[in-house]
Amino acid sequence: MNQKKKTWKQKIAIGMGILTGIILIFAVIIEIYLADYYRAGKSFQDYQINSRVQMEERNRMIKLSPLEKDNKIGIIFYPGGKVEYTAYIPILEELVSLGYTCYLCQMPGNLAVFGSDRAQEIIQEEDQIQTWYLAGHSLGGAMASSYAMKNPSDLEGIIFLGAYAAYDISSENLDVISIVGSEDRVLNWDAYEENKTFAPAETEYVILNGANHGGFGDYGEQEGDGQASITKNLQWQMTANEIDAFIKGNQ
Repeated sequence: MNQKKKTWKQKIAIGMGILTGIILIFAVIIEIYLADYYRAGKSFQDYQINSRVQMEERNRMIKLSPLEKDNKIGIIFYPGGKVEYTAYIPILEELVSLGYTCYLCQMPGNLAVFGSDRAQEIIQEEDQIQTWYLAGHSLGGAMASSYAMKNPSDLEGIIFLGAYAAYDISSENLDVISIVGSEDRVLNWDAYEENKTFAPAETEYVILNGANHGGFGDYGEQEGDGQASITKNLQWQMTANEIDAFIKGNQ
């Protein structure tokens, strides 16, 4: 009897040991995966030097606001997958220089899929903003559509950069613009066309000639992307101007 009990306990111990080993292996794989991401071209402190805008670093977020103009329109930004969030400071600086207040979200593991509801925290905290737009690049855009589907009344509109609506917001009263680069080779163009049915019929579609996928951020060349024929600075300026025209055209 004692021997049988011992054998049963040994089997349990072996099983637990195997399970623990599997969990540890997966933990290592996940850690390696999350550690491999695109770094921003500069540190946050370097971006701040001689910046044309005010930058305030908060818990999991950077607020960028105009130096003088009192603004009531806020743009919340979700970064692309596995991209350091500060890489989007330059494009948001362009928007802030046009008078908008921007909120750049830091995502767990640099993946917006783990922080798709971050916009809600910001909207609840920033009560001086009256009108909200949610923007996102690549995976960040997909997660922006997820938030919009669940919380359409929070937002005036959605801004997709190198992205499209991954969730159905076609029946929502939202202003939507999708901006992509002509040289984008990361975007799934078939899904981009197919998922137009997920966006409102009045959605604006803009293709920036010479722009690519990674050019919306400052993180170097993205694997598999096309070669841009314009500079990143020009892509940021062109994108900001398109967004500005879109927002003003819907006021």
